[in-house]
Amino acid sequence: KALYDFYASSSDPEHKSKAVAALVLMNDLYRALENVRGQSDTYLKLGALHENLQARDKAEMAFEEALKLYRNSGDKKTEADVLGEIGRIYAKSRDKEGVELAVQRLNQAANIYSETKSTEALAATYNKLAEIHSQSPWPLKFSSDEATQWYLKAIEYYEKEADTYRGKGSKSEPLKVARVLRYIASVYRDRLDDKVKALEYLNQSLKLYEDVKNLSGARAVKVEIANLAKQSGAQTKP
Repeated sequence: KALYDFYASSSDPEHKSKAVAALVLMNDLYRALENVRGQSDTYLKLGALHENLQARDKAEMAFEEALKLYRNSGDKKTEADVLGEIGRIYAKSRDKEGVELAVQRLNQAANIYSETKSTEALAATYNKLAEIHSQSPWPLKFSSDEATQWYLKAIEYYEKEADTYRGKGSKSEPLKVARVLRYIASVYRDRLDDKVKALEYLNQSLKLYEDVKNLSGARAVKVEIANLAKQSGAQTKP
């Protein structure tokens, strides 16, 4: 592992192949020890390294090996965790295909989290999916209509995240919902240039902060509302 860490962090391109070799040896040792977690983590590192080296076919093979370990054992929750990690690795890609692979893997993880009632993990996965769509991690090279659909997908995932929190019904959930509503407002404001919708969601967020007497959150949202009102001339709720 120390050798892998050294070679993986090196700026020398020739050291990348040595990092791969170190990971393969690590995996052999973990397999001999019957250490499933160690094998899985190593496959994920191997896949991430191949993706970084733009060897996507090899990355996919490594990721598939990581998933097999939990599919074979029937550990659905950990399989979803691995899918989520693969999705986060692909989300760092700078090309459209890589980001679409991230969306595919994260959706697979979300389906399993929903099935296993892993609420917090499900919400976090929707949050990552929304983040990918709201930030557009590669230069958009399609029409404005297609870009709009991409950003609307961010709102859809944020709505799902908010609904997941609402379904829990615990005392801490209103603050989480308020945060997500602010994210939705930011997509409308910054990506879709829909200031009326942005104000609508900011007002919903403000009400939640005020209901639970979270003064710092309420103050922050009021500033956002005031700034947006100045830009749009739209009326906000008192």
